[in-house]
Amino acid sequence: MGTWLNIFIRHNDHRQVADALQEFSEVSEVRQGNTSDVLKCSSLILHGEDTPPSFLVSEDMQNGWIRVHLNSFAKLPGWLEKLSDRLQTSVLQVIGQTTSDYYYLLLYENGRFKRELEGIRDEPEKYIDRGEMLPFEEPFVPGLDEYECEKVRLNGDDVDDFCKGLGFDFWSDFEYEGREFYLLKKDIIGLTMDEYLDQKKYKRAVVREPTAAAKSRPWWKFWQR
Repeated sequence: MGTWLNIFIRHNDHRQVADALQEFSEVSEVRQGNTSDVLKCSSLILHGEDTPPSFLVSEDMQNGWIRVHLNSFAKLPGWLEKLSDRLQTSVLQVIGQTTSDYYYLLLYENGRFKRELEGIRDEPEKYIDRGEMLPFEEPFVPGLDEYECEKVRLNGDDVDDFCKGLGFDFWSDFEYEGREFYLLKKDIIGLTMDEYLDQKKYKRAVVREPTAAAKSRPWWKFWQR
């Protein structure tokens, strides 16, 4: 199982990116980070789809890109618009979850919206395709894949191809000596997913019955134990 919660920023000044992230995320602490902070970020994922990130770790990547690890499922169009405008660059948000087969891409360039794609499993009514196709994209052709299964409108390979089209490899753990990290965090991070699941396990969490209009289970809940 894998969960990916990232922002990718094309920029050559990592400190300038960290300063901009601090402003828009309103975090109280910024310091040099390391690989252990990346692992900690994944253990502090916040419960819910609307809670903004409170623990962010940025790291150098290849070809002038910087990856930011987030502890939130929230879509962040406001952040991307402001970051891409302030830094005059391309900013991409990626949300992905293999167990629920959910993927989301949001791209801004120089303060302007460019592309939004969203898909969960093979449910066409939940598919989002906004903005003009980029030159490296290929149109979706419905049908069966090599395993005789109905093709999914957006999957991990599509995310990989999209990122490669922008100039970096999403799946690579790019490492080199002297790679720089920045950690940005708030003092209070809210209820994490692990804490919520522990409460639920011991029946300490208050769980309301969904209304008839809200029977659809959020995609990120499919991987809860």
